[in-house]
Amino acid sequence: MSGSLFITSGSLFIVSKTKFIEPEASLRYCKFLSNRKNGMKRYIVNAQVLSTLRSWAATDCSSTIVIKGASLRLPAQCQDFGADLIECAKGSNIPLIWALEAAPRDDRDRISSAVDILKYLVFQILKINSNTLPRELNATTFRSPGTENEWFLWLTALLSTLPRVIIVVDSALLGERLEGDIAWIDAFSRVFNDLKGRDSPTIVKVVLLNSEISDIKSDYTTLRLQASKGKVDGRGNIAINRKKAQRGFRATLRGAR
Repeated sequence: MSGSLFITSGSLFIVSKTKFIEPEASLRYCKFLSNRKNGMKRYIVNAQVLSTLRSWAATDCSSTIVIKGASLRLPAQCQDFGADLIECAKGSNIPLIWALEAAPRDDRDRISSAVDILKYLVFQILKINSNTLPRELNATTFRSPGTENEWFLWLTALLSTLPRVIIVVDSALLGERLEGDIAWIDAFSRVFNDLKGRDSPTIVKVVLLNSEISDIKSDYTTLRLQASKGKVDGRGNIAINRKKAQRGFRATLRGAR
């Protein structure tokens, strides 16, 4: 990620814009796509789904939840869920960072590696909390290419400056290019343990969309969405269900603060 950095009086400022699309722009794009869908491409949320989400969010410790679509052929359901969850979480006063798909014709560089995603998340935290920089980090750190493990360490250091944060990542961003992407569950588990080792009270809630489950050692929660049946009827049942889901998201997140 390109960008000039300098430190003044303990504050870190990002002078030039990053090469990736602004997070808000990617959210608007995902919501645009979601609003154009109908029928079985949409997800629905029932009481069991909300209960799973509520239990995960309300637990007073860092944890990961994996969101899966009704089938592998419907990854857009997870994207819609992620966009709705982010939109609802924005009103909860909990710091929120995310990595979602961008418009195909956007002229900025695309996320093409795991390191790109980590850089994207790190720079969002810097924008949220630029006044507190851990000792081990400086401008040189962020100019370094760094490995995936190093960026996870830098992400951990910055997360320790926040009391609570929600991270939403769409694993479909990388597709087959991120071989074994589900290892991120284990990587985030190490982040949680590292935060404890720092005696940091930070609580991190990670949402992984469209992740394939394989050989994972760490604990996580799985939430599988249900597909809507048929098209929206004259009463707008699917749209109504979505509004109910969003109200449920907001209530869940308020209870988790």
